[in-house]
Amino acid sequence: MVSDGKGVPRGEFGVTYIAVLGASGFVGSALCERMYFQGVRFTPFVHNTGNAARIARLGIPLQRLDLLQKEALPDLLSGHDVVINCALGDGTVMKRGFNNLLNAMQRLRTRKFIHLSSTAIYGEEPAAESASEEGAPDPQSNPYALAKLRQDEAVFRLNRKGVASYILCPVNVVGPYSLFTIGLVEALKLGNMPLVDGGANPSNLVHVDNLVEAILVASRSSKGEGERYFVNETRVVSWRDTLQDHARLIGIRPQFVNVTRHQVLPYLLGRQRKPTLKDHGRILISGEFRRALSMLPIVSHVDSIAAAAFASLPEGFQLRIRERLQWPLPVPHPADLSDFNSRFARVQIRKQYHSPAKLADHLGWAPPLDYVAGMENTAAWLNFVGLADG
Repeated sequence: MVSDGKGVPRGEFGVTYIAVLGASGFVGSALCERMYFQGVRFTPFVHNTGNAARIARLGIPLQRLDLLQKEALPDLLSGHDVVINCALGDGTVMKRGFNNLLNAMQRLRTRKFIHLSSTAIYGEEPAAESASEEGAPDPQSNPYALAKLRQDEAVFRLNRKGVASYILCPVNVVGPYSLFTIGLVEALKLGNMPLVDGGANPSNLVHVDNLVEAILVASRSSKGEGERYFVNETRVVSWRDTLQDHARLIGIRPQFVNVTRHQVLPYLLGRQRKPTLKDHGRILISGEFRRALSMLPIVSHVDSIAAAAFASLPEGFQLRIRERLQWPLPVPHPADLSDFNSRFARVQIRKQYHSPAKLADHLGWAPPLDYVAGMENTAAWLNFVGLADG
């Protein structure tokens, strides 16, 4: 049975009924809460009820849905005019399960499909043309971004087959219940927060309430289908301002570690290379590696034999081996890498601001919270859950 947030059965002609997949997730829960209080008729679909407490407290009837159960999807989705996909999952779900969903909607002749993608499809170091949706995506060896891009391509095909489809590409989503927000404030509390190139690059963060508004605008729109839309803050906010503002939210003074873009670049997913035979040789003769292995008795015995054999070689030959392998190898410790390999260092590499102008111009999106109001909303929640110090 299709119902609204208050359990009212379907029956009125011309009323839109919405299916929300992934309703118990971060974005899905925020969307369901908004629709419930606005009186929108919808069905929340969840993979399991283990993390559905946030929407279950509203008394909304929940429906179980497994995208891998192909035969069950048409019956579950029947009667819904609009399907909104906020679901996550592993590689199998993102590929086979997603194709099952698209096939079911095509069979049911669903009127509209709204899919949440990600600006991750442009890579961790996006090209300049990614400032608008017209830029060519480049996942840059990121498996998640590649899977999302393939989903986008399937959605465009679905649109050509008659199901009006909208692809929303949010940047990192912040606000109440956001894991990104929680991780950011916890990292700020620890101190030594990396600040890349003085924090000059755009932070590309969007409040969850503004993303929810973008979803609802797309669900109501009678135009603009078959397009990709960025969902972002309406003005450029630098990483320095973002980090300082979040520090103020939790009542601390931020402690920054200044790093350069070039120091962080090697830790991007697309820049990491496979170790060569020479790399393995360097590691094998490094002091740190040998000291760690020497804790094992059998390895310690072998190492002693190898060390004695090496010492018996002519001094010039030993020197040439050491130089060839760049002995001694400086093996960086975790503390040395944390400033460069942190998620919050890598996201600061992005020089491009992904403008939401197309979303506003084509669909009439007007975010309910500006940057200041969004920060105030987040501050209230951080205080409520005890993550703020003051």
